[in-house]
Amino acid sequence: MKNFLCFLLITGVVLISGCKNPLSELDNIQTRIDNIETLKEQDLIDVSDATEVSENSKDAKKDEIDRDVVSKVAKEDKPKTKEQVSDQNSSSDKTANEILTITAYYKDSENVLIPVTRKIEKEEGVAKAAIKTMIENETNREALRPLGLKPVLPEGTEILGINIENGIAIIDFNSKLLGYSTARDENNIITSIVYSLTEFETINAVRILINGYVKEELKYSGDISGTLKRDNILINSDKLNTDSKTMKLDVYLFKYLENKHEKLLPVSMEYIGVSKDKLPMEIVGSLSKEPKDPNLYTQMPENARLLDSSISDEVLTLNFSKEIKNYGGNSREEGLIKQILYTMKQINGIKKIRILIEGKKDDLPEGTDISKPLLIPDKINKVN
Repeated sequence: MKNFLCFLLITGVVLISGCKNPLSELDNIQTRIDNIETLKEQDLIDVSDATEVSENSKDAKKDEIDRDVVSKVAKEDKPKTKEQVSDQNSSSDKTANEILTITAYYKDSENVLIPVTRKIEKEEGVAKAAIKTMIENETNREALRPLGLKPVLPEGTEILGINIENGIAIIDFNSKLLGYSTARDENNIITSIVYSLTEFETINAVRILINGYVKEELKYSGDISGTLKRDNILINSDKLNTDSKTMKLDVYLFKYLENKHEKLLPVSMEYIGVSKDKLPMEIVGSLSKEPKDPNLYTQMPENARLLDSSISDEVLTLNFSKEIKNYGGNSREEGLIKQILYTMKQINGIKKIRILIEGKKDDLPEGTDISKPLLIPDKINKVN
């Protein structure tokens, strides 16, 4: 019996060894349960993280959208610069750094030359560009019509070349420049070229060529064979060249163009035997007289006199009689100051003008401050 029990025990052990140990299985089950719990916790963490990431993604997406919206609004609300406006408009629109400011001389309906400071499209060679605005063509006519002005140089005129050296501008035209029919046209053509070019600080004199050659004498006896300066030609005068024994000065007067554009313009006068120190007195005497041309006028009171004048440290001091205050109105006072400044500007060596009345600093009737020297302007008749 004992032997039989031993046999059964051995047999059972053998059978059990071919199967899994129940205790081991229990341990495995417990391990799996623990693993499942761990996985659940990890899943929970992952889900939480995923949710947080998802929320963050949504926030990030929202931030991205918000930034796009802000950026778009900012772009829409931001004022357009001149460059941006130029890019959006046609290629012909010019930005600020593509604009030139020039002073050129044009004519009105009565063939009077008027200086105008205006802006033009930039191109290489500013002196040449200024003269090109004076040539008769549709573009120039349309640009000047609102100002009551016209081009001076004949249609078809071309600039063949221009060279500036040692203060002298040598400018070469084709023969179309000579396509005029009156003496006044001849004077205006030559004078407008010389005055327009000598508006530039680097140019003091001009030589005019036709097809590369010097023209000895013009149709109406105008002489352009030599070097032309403001000192030896006349503007808004019956003749072109000064006489050999005379000197000249330009008196600045006003004119209404088409009864709506008031412009200041130079009118040349010849004189003999007036020294430089007496020139201011000669100028004031001319400004206080009624102009010969009934279409021109002055703002200088008729009985105003210059008592004395002096120059020191580039400042011209003008001592007027009390009659200089015999006027009324802001526009007339402004015009009077302009006439004095522009006319005295041609006296060499001065940059400012001090105005005294009966030897004392005083105020003008409409309040213009003349207690300090006035700076002579470098531009005239500015337009947009």
